[in-house]
Amino acid sequence: MAEFLSAQPYVIKNEGGYCEVPGDKGGETYSGIAHNYYPNWPGWPIIEGHKPLAYNEIIEDTELTSLVNQFYKKQFWDTILGDGIDSQAVATYLYDFYVNAMHNAVKCTQRIVGVTPDGSFGSGTLAALNAYKGDLLQELHKARCDYYTAIAQNGSAKFLTGWLNRANDLYAKMAA
Repeated sequence: MAEFLSAQPYVIKNEGGYCEVPGDKGGETYSGIAHNYYPNWPGWPIIEGHKPLAYNEIIEDTELTSLVNQFYKKQFWDTILGDGIDSQAVATYLYDFYVNAMHNAVKCTQRIVGVTPDGSFGSGTLAALNAYKGDLLQELHKARCDYYTAIAQNGSAKFLTGWLNRANDLYAKMAA
């Protein structure tokens, strides 16, 4: 069975540290957690106490790291039933995809494993994923790149290179 703490370093590396980009609807973010979307997240007072912060700065604080991990486990890992996935590589890759694309990552996975693509990751999706006989990691990677390419054509082209780099880098690590 896959383990959250084995997958987490890959996602956090991609999500980065502190940033506040003008025009970003999420406002300031830390490790990918957007203040405007999660204003009550208990890590914000710790972050406030370390300001001013440089772009992408990581705060070395055990409590803050724990709060980030708790957030990601509850919001993302548990939603894809990560602990029940047999393959650590597949779980890590899907987790990173889900953080970036949410229900769209689940729909891509569901299409691959042959269940109704409803965007909700339940026990049926988990069972089909674990029973899949093909190269699921490779299929997920192809679906992820196809998804990014499709949405880039609808006004998000400036993000395509970064999305593909993230997907390709993680795929290379998980396939090794």
